[in-house]
This record gives sequence, C-alpha cells and structure tokens, in this order.
Amino acid sequence: MSRASQTDLLRSSPPVEVEQPAVEPTAARRLLTVAELVILAVAAIVGIVSLASLASAHLGHATLPIIAAASAVAVVVVVLVVWRLDRPRLRWDVPGLIPVVAGLVLAAIMMFPGFKYGTGDRDPGSYVEHAVEISRTHSITFFDDLDAAQINGEIPGAGLGLGRSPWPAMWDQPGGPPGTIFPQFYHLWPALLATAKDVGGFGGLFNAVSLVGVIAVGLAVAVARRLAGLPAAWLTAALLPTNMLEVWQAKYPTAEIFGQLLFMGTMLGVILTIQMGWRTAAAAAGVLLSLSYLERADGIVLVLIGWATLCALLAARRFDRRAAWFAGGLLVLLPYGFYQAYGLAHAYTVSNAIPSLGVIVAAMLAMAVLGALIAWQRRGVETLLAWGAKRRTQVWLGSAFVVVCGGLLLLGLLRPRLFGADYDIIRGVSQRTYDEASLIRLSWFFTLPGLVLMLAGIAYVAVGRWRLDRWLIALPATTLLALYCYHVRNSPYLMWATRRFVTSVVPSMVLLIGCGVTLGFIVVRHFMNRGVGVVAVAATIVALTVFNLSESWPLRSHDENGGSVEVEKQVAALAGDQRGVFLWQQSTYCCAAPWMLFGGPVMTIANQSSALLPTSHVPLALSNYVKHFAGSGRPVFYVADRDGAPPATPGVTSTKVAQFAGVLPHWAETFDSRPKTTRNYTYSMTVYRLTAS
Repeated sequence: MSRASQTDLLRSSPPVEVEQPAVEPTAARRLLTVAELVILAVAAIVGIVSLASLASAHLGHATLPIIAAASAVAVVVVVLVVWRLDRPRLRWDVPGLIPVVAGLVLAAIMMFPGFKYGTGDRDPGSYVEHAVEISRTHSITFFDDLDAAQINGEIPGAGLGLGRSPWPAMWDQPGGPPGTIFPQFYHLWPALLATAKDVGGFGGLFNAVSLVGVIAVGLAVAVARRLAGLPAAWLTAALLPTNMLEVWQAKYPTAEIFGQLLFMGTMLGVILTIQMGWRTAAAAAGVLLSLSYLERADGIVLVLIGWATLCALLAARRFDRRAAWFAGGLLVLLPYGFYQAYGLAHAYTVSNAIPSLGVIVAAMLAMAVLGALIAWQRRGVETLLAWGAKRRTQVWLGSAFVVVCGGLLLLGLLRPRLFGADYDIIRGVSQRTYDEASLIRLSWFFTLPGLVLMLAGIAYVAVGRWRLDRWLIALPATTLLALYCYHVRNSPYLMWATRRFVTSVVPSMVLLIGCGVTLGFIVVRHFMNRGVGVVAVAATIVALTVFNLSESWPLRSHDENGGSVEVEKQVAALAGDQRGVFLWQQSTYCCAAPWMLFGGPVMTIANQSSALLPTSHVPLALSNYVKHFAGSGRPVFYVADRDGAPPATPGVTSTKVAQFAGVLPHWAETFDSRPKTTRNYTYSMTVYRLTAS
C-alpha cells in the first residue's frame, strides 16, 4: 500500500490489513502531524497547570505567580527533554488538519459561554464555591468562623458544630481545627478553576469549562483520524461538539468534561506511541491518566485498565521502552493520587464505595505477578500469540465479540420489558433508579441508527485485522458502557444521570460510530465507487448532526442558574464595609429555597459569615447570635423564606432592610423523556437586620 493511500482514506481504503504485529509502529505512520502536536501539547499544558494549582493549594500557597512559575519551569523542562532526546518528525497532513480545526470551531460555537452557576444546591456550585475560596485563601482548606464558634451548640439540631457544616459539600476537616472546611470532592478541578479565576475573574472561571470542552473535542478528532481515517475524523468533528450531553457538560462546571480531556489526551498519547514509537507521548499519556485519578474518584477504574494493559503487554512479552515510559508517567503521580484519595479525602473516597488502598495495591501487584508468570512460559506465550495472529482466529473471535456486544445492546433495549422497573435505596428511601432504561435513555442522545453504526464500528475493530490502538478504544468503551448502564450509581433524572457517561463513554461511542461510518464507506466504495461512498458518508454525517443540533442548539442560549452570583453580591452588600453575619431560615421544599440556593455561596463566593438556623428554638438561636456579635461592629441579618419574618425574640429588634425576588433559569429535569426546555426557579427572600433592643 502506498503512503498516499494511507494518508487519505477518501482516496483509498484504511490500512485494515496490517501485517506487522499489532504493537509495532508501521512505517507509514511514524510522522507526527502538526494538529496532533498542537492539540496534545495544549492538553499537556492544561494538565501541568492543573497539577501545579493542586499541589500549591494543598501546600497553602496557590498564588498565580507560583503556579505560573512552576508550570513554566515544567513546560521548559519537557520541551528541552523532547528536543534533545525524543524529537518527532513532523508533517502537515492538511486533510487531517481541516477536520480538527472544524471540530474546534464548531465546539467553540456550541460550548461558549459556560453556565454562570453560582448556587450551592448541586455539585457544580460546590466546585465553583471551592474554586473561589482557593482563589481567596490560596489553600484547599478555609475557615468558617460560625462553625468554629458553635454559638448554638446547646440547641438540638442547630446544624452547626464540629463536623457538621450545614452547607452541601463543605465538610469539616476530620481532626482539623474547629471550623476548618475541607470540601467534599477531589480537588484537581476546583484548583484549576481557581487559577482560571485568578487569570480572568468570574468570566475566566465560568468559561474554563468550555475551553476544556473545546480541547477535548480536538483531541477526539485527532484520535479518530488515527483510528479510522478521514470519515471518522469528520464524523467526530461534527457529532461530538453537537451532542447534547457533550454541550451540557462543556458548559456545566462539574469535573466530567475535564475528565474527558484527560481521557482523550491519554488515548491520543497511547495511539501515537503505538503507531509512531514516540516515547514522550507514552509518558504524557501516563501522566494524564494519573491526573484523571487526582480529579475524580472513579478515575481509579481507568488507572486499573491502564495498568492491566501494561501487565498484558508484559505477559505477551511485548513490554518495551514505550510501555516503560507509559508506566513511568503513570507511576510518578500515582502516589499523589493515593495520598489524596486515602489521606486527605479519605472520607469522600469511603463514601463512594471505592476499595481500600490495600485492595487496590494488592490487585495491581497480583496483575503484575500474573503477567510475569505468564511471560515466563515463553513457548506457550509465543504459540498463543502465533495462534492469535492468524486471520481465521481473529475473524472468529472478533465475530464472537460483535455478537456479544450486539446481544448486550439488544438486552439493554429490552431490559424494561424483561425485568420491569428497578428500585434502590437512595438517601434512605426506596426510589426508582431507571437503571432498567439506561441504554434507552442514552439512545435519545445518539439515536438508534447511531447505535447500529456503533455496532458496525465494533465490527470494524474486531473483525478486521487486529490493531492494538483500536482495541484500546473499543474494549474500555464497551466495558464501561455495560458497567454504567447496569447501574448508574447516580441521581436518576436527566441530565444528571448521564454525566457518568461523559468522561469516557460518550467520546468513545462517537469514535466507534466514526469507525462504523468508515466501514460503510469501504463497503460502498467496494460495491459501487468512491464518489458514492463520499456522498454516503457526507449524508450520514449531515443527518446525525442535524439531529444533534435539534437537541443541543437551545443550550447555547441557556444559562443554568445564571445571575446567582450577582444575587449573592447584592445580599453581601447589605453589610457595607463590614463582614456580615447572615442567618438563614430553613425550608423543606425543593428546589428553590433561599438557604439551599444562596446560603453557602454567600459565605464562600461573597465572603460573608453564613449559618443555617435550626428548625426549633429559633428565638434562642437568634438571641445567641445577636449577643455574640454585640459590640463587634459586625451586622447580623435574618434571611426569611419568601415574605416571612423572624420570630419574636426577647431582647432583639428586627428591621426589614431588603427583599429579593426573581427567577433563575434551570433546565427541565425529566425521567422518561429527553429534556428540551428551560424551567425557571422562582426564588424570594426577605432580609432583616437584627440588633439588640
């Protein structure tokens, strides 16, 4: 096959008949393209900045000059090492560059600006709150003076006291000084958001998630180009940035889209390593995979998949320098991941049912020992590999894999009819999980034809001549898709439940659909001609993109809980140049109670003191606060739900000072249909100044 035919799949078939061993680079793919270099370098720089942000925040010195200096030094060192020891050969590859640029442009159109989410009711608000506190205090931890004072410690159910911070995700630090808050989640993402805020204010913070989403799309298009040529690259450039799940998470300041950037950066690095033999890409892939564990608790699943792949290479006697560089990149940060997971954030790790450190380490050691023992049986290994390299073996095993995947897809679509509704205990109450409809609900964002093309893409990987780079996409995608569809382990409403798929499954599904389109192009060209194949590919891409845009285009003008930061600043302004004390009336309804939306953010984002009042003995609590701050010069406020007023309290005078009412745009929450419209939250609260009579 000529080099030209391997460069442009629209002129010839993809190299499915690769005669070399699957782990060896082919001569035609040893050159790095400019698009791959730029997009992987950008992803690596984002990873370096995030790591510098996290480490400096854990040390209590997360200032912009320190982060910038540490990141610059790391980048310079990497560039010098690559330039001197492992410099790749470059080519432009204009046909492959165009879909990458097109994907980036389309992603920017769909994903900017990010949601200005500043409420404390859900995870994205908690990440934003923590990011603002890191920016202010330069540390992961911060101080809640009302929590530390335990002003109402003698009142049952006061919601304050040691280990009982009332605000979601703002957990007290176990064993720390009273009032020290150590937020719930792993901290790589809020640390990066804090740096974005230091650079660009709140605009930089809220748009950082969109920028990360755009980079993730560029990585995915570059991966598609390497896996299955131009048809797959163009499909990925069109479908991924217009997929409703992708657009939502690229505007929503939660950690999933950053996890996708790290995952796709890992995949691109691994693929470049396999095809080019570029060791630097292997090391970069290992580092990005470790960062995914520093970012999210379930990143350990991807780490274990990567480790299992290394052990499989060891067992197959194919563990070469490329694998060693990947292992080095993975292991250099893995201890830091373990330290955060089982040291700093141990309570959060346990709450997510992650196995203990001993179990994780034992599993990794067992896989390594097993791989070494298998490799020791040299004759048996070589016999098995020779059998696996036979075309007949690959066809039969690949066909069986396709049949299993097809059967699982069919089972997922028929699961509600076969097994009925699925229930689980959620927050102490038996609730429907909708796990039985997971694949059906996911298909609303991919279409049934899209799932058929995905199965065709699996066939392209499994039945054609086997290549390790393609299997590294297909195996994790199918495994994680089955795992997450079996049990989402998340709140059941959309768009919340589907965020679990966004980090790795959604881009992998799009890549497999791209492989399916490439397979279709080959078939059509074989039985008809190249022109008909091009038209068929273009028509498929246009049809799927039009469907995607019908879902995701309304999100461009939506701003989830937009305007909330301004409300919190207006509330804080009531205190003037003093640091106010805001006491929030509890309400039990969902989901626009003032304390739920604004109580925590007034403390974190607006830098005031904020406390949730108990449901009983409220007059005593108000009296305690007024007495505690009498003579301090700090104003005390009671924030009533809607038109309420503080209860009569001996020795305390209340004066109405402000009333706030409005709406926050909120995307509709649905269970048995795809969400399509905005449903506004209506909030109303009245603020009273409390003084001693």
